[in-house]
Amino acid sequence: MLMRYSSAINLILAFCQAVKHKLRHEIEADYKDLEPLIDHLDTFAKRARELDRSASEHNFGLSHRSKFQTWGEHLGLPFCESNPQKSIKVARKQGKHHGNLPFEIMNYLSAYFEHCIQNTTLKSPCWQSQVSSSVMLMVDAYGGCERVLSTPLPVAYNIAISQITWLYVLVLPFQLCAKLSWSAIPGTIVAAYIILGIAAIGREIENPFGRDVNDLDLDLYCTSLQMDLNVLTSSPPPKAGGWLNAPANAPLWPYSLSSYDSWRVRPEEQIRRALVERVDHQSAKVADMEDSAKRVEGHHGDV
Repeated sequence: MLMRYSSAINLILAFCQAVKHKLRHEIEADYKDLEPLIDHLDTFAKRARELDRSASEHNFGLSHRSKFQTWGEHLGLPFCESNPQKSIKVARKQGKHHGNLPFEIMNYLSAYFEHCIQNTTLKSPCWQSQVSSSVMLMVDAYGGCERVLSTPLPVAYNIAISQITWLYVLVLPFQLCAKLSWSAIPGTIVAAYIILGIAAIGREIENPFGRDVNDLDLDLYCTSLQMDLNVLTSSPPPKAGGWLNAPANAPLWPYSLSSYDSWRVRPEEQIRRALVERVDHQSAKVADMEDSAKRVEGHHGDV
């Protein structure tokens, strides 16, 4: 039972890792952060993997580009930017279908939840509804990210902005030459750099899921999620009786440091009165802090 539970938790992490690679147009499945989690699943990406180039070769092709492409991307030249969907187009021409890995992983995770409902692990309809809602929220989050990725700025706006920007940059030297003489050269370079940089911002924010400095750090998010899942699964679910009866439990802190067992045996009226007095105690403490702040301010004012 515990191993099944751990395997299902791994699918949650696998879903996030698969979404990360899907948003980066990485269709392979043999990544170090993904393959150990889904290698036992029957997916389209796994079937097509034998004919694909490896994930390391794919990443090598993305990271090792010519100097012309690298400098062109830094300068914001669209024709120098590499097409991240090139591997997808090549696979389609070869007749290979990689499917939608995040949806396939979610299908396996939903099957596990259905298994838990049938074997009465999730008896309460309330918990069943919570699990179903969580699955739908994960799918909706993935769908929202894909909508952001597949809804770029309209082509007409891109063309218009590019034409206007370059036209202004090309005409600018003739406007500055009469007044600035030779100083028009560095002035034009600085102005062109600023204007082209502003125009490049629009293209930069169209895809926030890449590997650039300005993109979202999806690797850090997945690593943090993995750490959180490992922490949650490292210990058994806490039992209420264990931490309620702990000697260090002070239910009426900061009014009283007495333990839970000390207050449990007292009459209800005394507990109610203590709860009221705790409010008065906190109000008086806040008032003292405010008076202290005023005194400090007044002291500095006199100085």
